[in-house]
Amino acid sequence: MGTKQLALIIRNPVYKGKFIAHRYQHVKVRKQGRTPDEPIRFVQKKIERPRDEWIIVPVPPIVSPELWVRANKMLEKNATMGRRSAKNPYLLIGLAKCASCGYTFIGGRKKKTGKKGQIWRPCFYRCAARGQRIPYVIKEIAGPQSQISCTILEDAVWSTVCTVLLKPQILIDTLELDFAAGDNAQLTAEIKLLEKRYEKRTLRMRNCTERIWQKSSMSESSPRKESS
Repeated sequence: MGTKQLALIIRNPVYKGKFIAHRYQHVKVRKQGRTPDEPIRFVQKKIERPRDEWIIVPVPPIVSPELWVRANKMLEKNATMGRRSAKNPYLLIGLAKCASCGYTFIGGRKKKTGKKGQIWRPCFYRCAARGQRIPYVIKEIAGPQSQISCTILEDAVWSTVCTVLLKPQILIDTLELDFAAGDNAQLTAEIKLLEKRYEKRTLRMRNCTERIWQKSSMSESSPRKESS
């Protein structure tokens, strides 16, 4: 069994006790040829229906829903961070993204021959938008840079990491800026509001404590009346 078939089994919700009927439909879609001059043709494609049209049928589960969720999360993580080949490790697989189109960088090697016949295979990163696509489509969606050397990109990243480790204040300042901007602005305002409420309650408790202490001091200092 291949990895693709195994992934389909893990993603199938029937193993957690949920069979989904009426989930897919076959429609005709336009398909462009490999060149703009080729005519457009229609092909059958299997697409997913809207979720409100699904029919969920309970079936006896094989694994628990919690185990099914954990397995799918691990599958997603492996798809992003997994190394496809142990012979060619790439440190930034799943982490580096193209600044032009946002696609993830993938690794590759290219065979080169020197003037004296020597052969070497330098490694590089390239935008995933360029992989196995029609040339004129690549021009539309891919960034301007075709590839970048692994040595250049990884050295630049390691240099930044070392700088941050030696000067942690850089990281602290960056985190504080990220925390105060964007979606975190509302959270910062709520924290400040809670801090003000905490200060008011602390002051109120301090005043109450002082009053209790003053009353107890006055009662102790006043002369007691002798019983007749």
